[in-house]
Amino acid sequence: MDDLYIIVSETGGYTPVLPKFIEKMRKKTRVTLKWEPDTENYVVDSEKQIVTYTQGDTWRNPIFSSEPLREQITYHEIRLHNKGHLLFYGIAKGKNIGTSTFLDSTSTCCLFTDPSSLGSRSITVIKDCTAKKGDVLGLVVDKLREEIRFYRNGVLIAKGMQKPTSMEPMYIVSWLYYRDSAIETCTVHPYELLKLE
Repeated sequence: MDDLYIIVSETGGYTPVLPKFIEKMRKKTRVTLKWEPDTENYVVDSEKQIVTYTQGDTWRNPIFSSEPLREQITYHEIRLHNKGHLLFYGIAKGKNIGTSTFLDSTSTCCLFTDPSSLGSRSITVIKDCTAKKGDVLGLVVDKLREEIRFYRNGVLIAKGMQKPTSMEPMYIVSWLYYRDSAIETCTVHPYELLKLE
């Protein structure tokens, strides 16, 4: 017979569960979201899940996931193509936001891949958040723990200041700065290996 795991609730109750159930829960957490279709500022390759910024070295409106985040735990990763710095990546409260809303911590919770102070408006930085070509950025929206966590190459580097439940409806969002810079949705680091602290 399989060993049992115990899930303990905050109220002190407990539930015995099989390892297969735990594995099923983990698999449900990674959500492959599609980006919204091509916009004025971005070209989306839906087959390869690559978003390319088509404007020139300036901030414009962001690109969003096509659907809001509905799961209790959402895990999303992107690989950086071309230039890695000057990119915002995180979540937005709705899609009615514009060019510089990444500065408004009540509307967005975003990691900034540049060492400037812009990155500390909506997150608590744990480690240096800079990123380069080939790096994989991860985003976990955990409604159960009421946390938004950011990872670089599987290592925790920042946490959001806002609770996920205060940011609904939530969409994944990204601003790219350099012309022809691109991000690719990917699945690299297993969710169960990510550290919470």
